[in-house]
Amino acid sequence: PGAAVRPAPPALPAGRLARWAGHRLHLITWGGAVGPAGLPANTRTHVAPASMGWAATVSLIAQLELAHQPQAARVAFDALSDTARAWSRTPGGAPVWWLRPDRAAAAGQRRAVHRALDQPALGSFDEKLVIESVRVAGSLSRIEIAERTGLTPQAVSRITRDLLTSGILGADERRSTGTGKPRVPLRLRPEAGCAIGIHVDPELITHVLVDLCGTVRSRHTLAVPQRGDPQSCMEWMERTTRHTLAAAGRLGRNLLGVGVAAPGPLDARQGVLLNPPLWAAWGEVPLRAELGRMLGRPVLLEKDATAAAIGEQWLGAGESGTDFVYLYLGAGAGSGAFLNGDVFRGASGNVGEFGELAAYALGQVTPEGGPLMVPECAPMSAVVARAARAGLRAAPGEHAYGAVCA
Repeated sequence: PGAAVRPAPPALPAGRLARWAGHRLHLITWGGAVGPAGLPANTRTHVAPASMGWAATVSLIAQLELAHQPQAARVAFDALSDTARAWSRTPGGAPVWWLRPDRAAAAGQRRAVHRALDQPALGSFDEKLVIESVRVAGSLSRIEIAERTGLTPQAVSRITRDLLTSGILGADERRSTGTGKPRVPLRLRPEAGCAIGIHVDPELITHVLVDLCGTVRSRHTLAVPQRGDPQSCMEWMERTTRHTLAAAGRLGRNLLGVGVAAPGPLDARQGVLLNPPLWAAWGEVPLRAELGRMLGRPVLLEKDATAAAIGEQWLGAGESGTDFVYLYLGAGAGSGAFLNGDVFRGASGNVGEFGELAAYALGQVTPEGGPLMVPECAPMSAVVARAARAGLRAAPGEHAYGAVCA
């Protein structure tokens, strides 16, 4: 803001500009900044108006490029986000420049895709296949496991023997099938393992302990103060986790890990939230690494809509479904999806992240002159705001949305 001209970044190396020979370059500056020296004569300069932030401009360019050349654009915007993240850690007022990679530099480069959960404590893929088959069915004999998984009877016998020895599976009473040797049904032992699930949300943080069958054994909630800072919230997560595990006794000593569901967009590779709507204080917070350090446990971070879709596929309306979309309405609006029997996250882990919609076409603007956001894109906060205007207010420390619903 202001008319003061900030120091110009250093001149760009000639070699980096050579590849753009014959092309018109576009230079965009914000806040009275000037561009780097040594730009070619065919450079066209654009000065963004005060009402147009650099983040909004980049988002618009990203949408246009992704629509026309998604493969090359994906790499360019990964590089841009890395540059922006590095810039956010520099002293205030320091200039920064970024030059878009050309298509040749982008060819063959892709970020690592965030993949499905891997639980080393549960062993190999075949072991997980057996465990999942038993979990879905409730109980299965060895012959039924072989029929459902396609594994050989010898492999099933070896795997189930190991799982019985480790205590993950238990044997029920033999049941007769009329002919041949009676079959022994095998089932998951709920107390064989547990996990901590934490749902991070601008309104309410929910903490649960689940056993190996997915049954919730304990639940705690924290109504987030209006200015709740990340550090105090993570300290609450740490205290609640340690108290919950101690209270669970033997079950709490078999912790497989901690899973955190958080509003998008997020960087699943780095384990950080990327400017979540309605919660600016949590932007660029290394949530996964910091919480893992505090707990001394492995921590997984998943977008809340995707985590909800996984839950529905495991235990809810989409159980055993192979293709469905789960619409998620919380502090914001988003969705999770299963395609061909597997969760679909997209290249960045943020597929289905709608974000906010602007009511620009309706002529509705904010007091600052920017486009007004459609309130239904943040249904929880919109309901609370309308209730407050009508005179309904939650007590201090109470979950506002829950109070309004009640």
